[in-house]
Amino acid sequence: MRQISVSRLDSVDHHRAVVDAKREPRRGRLLAADPIVTERIHDLELFGPFALPQSTLAHACSGEACDPCLYDDLHSLWSVATAPLSRLKALLIDEAMASGVNDCPYCGLDPMEAFDHYLPQEAYPEFSVTAVNLIFVCGSCNLLKRAAVPHVGNRFLHPAFDPLDRRLLSCTIDDSSELPRAHFALDRTVLGGLGVLGECEFHFERLELGERLAKAAVPEIAAFLVECQLNGLSADASAASARVRSEAQARTWGPNRWTSLLYMALAEWLG
Repeated sequence: MRQISVSRLDSVDHHRAVVDAKREPRRGRLLAADPIVTERIHDLELFGPFALPQSTLAHACSGEACDPCLYDDLHSLWSVATAPLSRLKALLIDEAMASGVNDCPYCGLDPMEAFDHYLPQEAYPEFSVTAVNLIFVCGSCNLLKRAAVPHVGNRFLHPAFDPLDRRLLSCTIDDSSELPRAHFALDRTVLGGLGVLGECEFHFERLELGERLAKAAVPEIAAFLVECQLNGLSADASAASARVRSEAQARTWGPNRWTSLLYMALAEWLG
């Protein structure tokens, strides 16, 4: 998990550019809805994604044939390829890669490769091509997150609006088996003061971060211990090396970088 910057792209301009690329009569229906969509986009940018009620533009056709349907029109802004949509995606990828960090902001494990609609299209179709609602993430998190509608205490963490610049996770080493294993958990002493405990629990559990992080740590621990052994390092020297790695990775990726937490846990375990 890591902090990202709020997109600097003009969401309204890009929305209108994608609308203008549509054919009639769909373009006309979308232009007629522009005032309410524009107002909703401004509300999202001003207040963030947590205070907005579910869209009144959500599907209300009761499963019956619904052509023409504004809900489907808004969905098509994302689902149907156009030149303005391709440009928006390219600019969002450029923003995501500008920091030089290519790992997913939701988990910190895998490379970014898919766009997630933080407010899902099913409930908020007006934000289908809204820049501040699109987060470049890994395929695993995109699949696990699905279309969960956020509620207070029952939502995923937003990497641009939530305090991911604070350490929210902890790591300890379990040496009860032959190979030491890492155990990742939420740091409840910190979370209690930030007021996002429920959100962190939801995010951690729904994205299966405990299991995914522990699995990723297995080869990392093995490689580090073998390296220390080959270099003839004492336990104290190995602990110092782990601490240096932890601090370096925290500077680059932030306080919740799983490798930073892992190496600090190894330093404490070895020391």
